[in-house]
Amino acid sequence: MVKITENMLLERGTPKTDKLEHIRTLNLSKLGLCSKDLPVSLLCRLCNLEQLDLSGNRLEGLPSGLRLPSLRVLDCSDNNMENVASLQSLCALEELRLEGNIYLTVSDHYKLMFLLSKLRVFDGKDISSTARHLRHVESENLRKRVVGLWEANFSLPDNPTAEKLKALEGEFVRAARAQIKYGPSSVNDYIKWRVEMLAKEYLRSLAESEREERGGVSAMNEVGQGVLSTPKRKQEATGVVENDGSTPKRPRRADTPPAEDSPRKSSRLQGTPVKVDKPMESSRKGDGGLGSPRKSIRLLTTPVKADKPMESPREGDGGLGSPKKSIRLLTTPMKANKPMESPREGDGGLGSTRKSIRLLTTPVKANKPMESPREGDGGLGSPRKSIRLLITPVKADKPMESSRKGDGGLGSPTGKRLRGESLRILDGPGKATPLKGKKVDDLFMQAHDAKPKEPVTLLPLHVLQCHSKRDSPEDFSTQLWACAFEPPLEDCNSSQESRIVATCGGESVCLIDCETGHVLKKYKVPGEEFFSLSWTRLMMSRDGGVVRPCTVLAAGGKRGIVKLIHPRASVAYGEFRASRRSLSTLRFSSQQQSFLFTGAYDNKIVMWDVGGMDSNYKFEVRQLLVLETDSTPLQLGLPPSGPDSHLLAGCDGGLLNFNIQLSQNVLKRSPVMEITFPVYKKDDRDRHYRTVDGLGFLSEDVVVSKCHMAGCIYLWSWRRTQATRPNKTKEVPAAILAVLQWSCTDVPYLSLSTCPSEGYVVCGDEDGQLWTYHLPDISRAAAKTDRTISPTEVLQWPSPVRNGGGPVEGPSINSVAVGPRVRYLVALSDKNMVIVWKRL
Repeated sequence: MVKITENMLLERGTPKTDKLEHIRTLNLSKLGLCSKDLPVSLLCRLCNLEQLDLSGNRLEGLPSGLRLPSLRVLDCSDNNMENVASLQSLCALEELRLEGNIYLTVSDHYKLMFLLSKLRVFDGKDISSTARHLRHVESENLRKRVVGLWEANFSLPDNPTAEKLKALEGEFVRAARAQIKYGPSSVNDYIKWRVEMLAKEYLRSLAESEREERGGVSAMNEVGQGVLSTPKRKQEATGVVENDGSTPKRPRRADTPPAEDSPRKSSRLQGTPVKVDKPMESSRKGDGGLGSPRKSIRLLTTPVKADKPMESPREGDGGLGSPKKSIRLLTTPMKANKPMESPREGDGGLGSTRKSIRLLTTPVKANKPMESPREGDGGLGSPRKSIRLLITPVKADKPMESSRKGDGGLGSPTGKRLRGESLRILDGPGKATPLKGKKVDDLFMQAHDAKPKEPVTLLPLHVLQCHSKRDSPEDFSTQLWACAFEPPLEDCNSSQESRIVATCGGESVCLIDCETGHVLKKYKVPGEEFFSLSWTRLMMSRDGGVVRPCTVLAAGGKRGIVKLIHPRASVAYGEFRASRRSLSTLRFSSQQQSFLFTGAYDNKIVMWDVGGMDSNYKFEVRQLLVLETDSTPLQLGLPPSGPDSHLLAGCDGGLLNFNIQLSQNVLKRSPVMEITFPVYKKDDRDRHYRTVDGLGFLSEDVVVSKCHMAGCIYLWSWRRTQATRPNKTKEVPAAILAVLQWSCTDVPYLSLSTCPSEGYVVCGDEDGQLWTYHLPDISRAAAKTDRTISPTEVLQWPSPVRNGGGPVEGPSINSVAVGPRVRYLVALSDKNMVIVWKRL
């Protein structure tokens, strides 16, 4: 950080002069400045400043009292801007850049368009007509609704006093914010903010008219006048709830670098030799190279997710405006020195109140036999179409023919089918090969009297690119983060077979049929980067008092907002803000199915009750608990049976246990204990071994967890660990049952998955392999051995080959999901590939 002085301003300003009053252009970019580092008294002397560059800093807003009457052009891109009201004093501003400020929402952009009356260029796009429509047409529509609400439900009191008017104002504003609905939920914050402003103005005008008629003194002068201040984004519980007020912002570290992208897996091991991939390409021209680089090295600071380019999920989706006309919002991130590309038609506008956000529901059949294409058609196809893995053994040095015509191509984005040999498998069909030594430790077979379960044999079935930027078949850079199988509708705890899996990464969530490889539905949110998802079953009340269950998917990521999706109805029916920081993990309770736990990069885990919904998808969200950690929560685990009383949280700094019983009155809680592992005894100054990035239950008692850089997976007893807690100490060693051999890698955040009914554990590694462990009776077997147990099998990377190119190298496997009876196994890679395996 550099201290701003008068000499520094003279050096960085143009034209060169010895007086601040003569400076017209000033560059203060990439200095690591915070809001408090801007000296107001000094900057206010720049009375003729016309252009100011503050990009690449750590500004959360401009300091209060800053007056720059001649400023026409301002660049605040790549900062941490949250308070757009701080820009209101720049009354002459005509051009503004705010891309790269990931905490700003669509509502914030609309507030700026309304507040800055001369603003005509926003993030490189001419928004003159949009802003005029917003300030006049939309404001008039909202004003009419405010007046209608007043005439229907309110009236001025007799002999109005300041106290009576203030109480009436509060009641009127609350009713207006709660009852006036306009546009989609993504702009709720702007609508409530604008409605509150209009309600206060209308009531003030009525009071003034009453005063003039009576010739008295207006009591409204004593009512607060702060109608142009931006209220905090905390909404009433009316359908879509944004509640971030209870989650205080974590103080920034003094050594945090200037506002650069700190993606989820960018870097942490400084000084440790690791394999580093080439940086990700920008998702589209003008993106500024922001993206989510590969996770080979991890930063010592808390990661903040990188921005992604935004695409409208559907033409016209989300427009604000009259019920007959939508408005486009230009929010695509771009470099500050390049003009923005035109977004898709209707992108980002606030839409009709009659319109809902719907999923892209057209199924894409990927493995259907294809007609022979025209010669020369060599492009990769639609990301929604799967790569059909050819499982006929062939020689590695000879091109393999397709088993059927057209089998194996990624279709083009335009639907063109490709030649069957465009993708093939080298060195066999992704065969599962065991490591040297025993496939299953003999002691396991001797440990139990029951007949051993049938071995699990898996073969690759599909590889899909369904999260590509702009549906580009060349996108092998989008990182995929989480996947989970849809629970059965009748009973979320039953072992009924499921073949629908949800995956998330980039700005989309996909639902895939594992058997056919079809992408059934796709949900996109411009500017979002989804990091986690979780399924549950909620009750929907219908007409006539009938209540029926429905499966609901929650997804969240970079923006800190949880999206609630009803896939069977193809409706994203609601959202709420869970944190001001990016969300790292989500987890629904299997016992209290409306209870959702959200972990975020503010080092907090929040317990919510999302409730059910009615036939119009009205719902209410309540915050129940706030659990405080000292590092980022990565994985959450709940004991599979019994009432919810404990939550295990795998964090960057260790594995924590929280008491989540609601019978206590304490709503903000610290961990009851920290569970430690043998690897902690190693010399680890940077505490890398304490990062728990894999967690799951194999039975009611057996827990499976993985520590970063440990080279193994621990199986330990939950009950014994609790029972052996000496003197109620904070740190308790885990009661280890067995140690599973795993990859010796320094790549973090490679999660694992378990299938309790089959005693099955799987975890991917940095080379695209899947380490599988078939442990039918681990508790009895582990009592007779203290050796490290080898994996049952290691499923090799299928090595799909692109048409006209070599095989795709094995990427890191970020996440895996196993079906109830290991019928299907799904793995998500670091290079935009979903791999589906099927049990023989």
